[in-house]
Amino acid sequence: SEMCIRDRNGALVLADQDRILSKAWELGDCNNQFVLMIVSKEGELVFLRKGVLSEQDKADFYETIEKYK
Repeated sequence: SEMCIRDRNGALVLADQDRILSKAWELGDCNNQFVLMIVSKEGELVFLRKGVLSEQDKADFYETIEKYK
């Protein structure tokens, strides 16, 4: 199957069913996991979390996106 992409409030939501992105970006095992990534306009991966987000992960996420507002 192919990768699904849709725009939601300016964000891209990807269903990487064939593991194209996880292999290309060397993300390791992301199978059946929620993966949250923030990539800067320059293409730098500035935030990555896999699986269930802890409260600290959520705080780190919001801190990271504040830098790019």
